[in-house]
Amino acid sequence: AAPGFSASLRIEVTPSSRAPGDATRAVEIAFRTEHDPGVVDTLMAVTRNTPRLQVDLAVRRDQDLRFLGEGIINTTGSGQTKSLRTEAGRAAVYFVQIANAGNLTDTFLIRASNVPQNWSFSSQDALASGKEIGSDLLAQGWATAAIEAAASVTIRLEVRGSTNLLPGAVASVLVSASSRADGLRADAAGIITTISPRSTSAHWGTYTVDADFEMG
Repeated sequence: AAPGFSASLRIEVTPSSRAPGDATRAVEIAFRTEHDPGVVDTLMAVTRNTPRLQVDLAVRRDQDLRFLGEGIINTTGSGQTKSLRTEAGRAAVYFVQIANAGNLTDTFLIRASNVPQNWSFSSQDALASGKEIGSDLLAQGWATAAIEAAASVTIRLEVRGSTNLLPGAVASVLVSASSRADGLRADAAGIITTISPRSTSAHWGTYTVDADFEMG
C-alpha cells in the first residue's frame, strides 16, 4: 500500500446461546507487512456477553405430550393457557414448567391468583409426591431454588370446584413468575377449569382442529 494509506477491518464476535452472562472472549489480531514479516502490530478485542435475566413459563395437562408457551413471554398468559373440564368435586391437574431463559443462574418467585370462591387450589413442587406449596403461591409467593441458565423445574397444580357448583362454572387461574434479581423480568401462564355436567354415560364428539382438543 502507498504511504498514508488506511483501511478498515470489521470484526464480529457473537456469543453462543449457551455462553454464560458476563463471560468474556479476547481475540488478538496481528498485522504484518508483506515485505518485512518481522514488523508486527497487534490489537486485542475483548467481547463481554451482556448478562440477561428472564423466566419462561409453559403449561401442559396430564394428557399433553408437550408444554405450551415455551419461548412466549408475557404477563397475561396469552398463547400459554390450557383448559380442562371436570365434574364438581374432582381435581383438574396441570403442570407448569419454570425455565431459566436468561444466561445467569437465577431464582424465581412464583404466584397464583384469581382463584374464585367455592374453588380450591393446591400445588406441589414436583411432578408427584412433592411438597405442598399452594398456600405460598396464593400469598407471598413461592421461591424456587437456584436454576442454572437453560435449566428448568416443573410444579404440579390442582384446581377443584366444590360439589355445590353448577355445570358451566369457571375458574381462570393465572400463574406468574418473576426473577428475584429483577422483578420486571416476568412471565405468566393460564389454567382454565370448567365444571362439566355429572354423567354416568359416555360422551362423544368430533375433534377436527386444535381448539377441539384444547377443551380438555
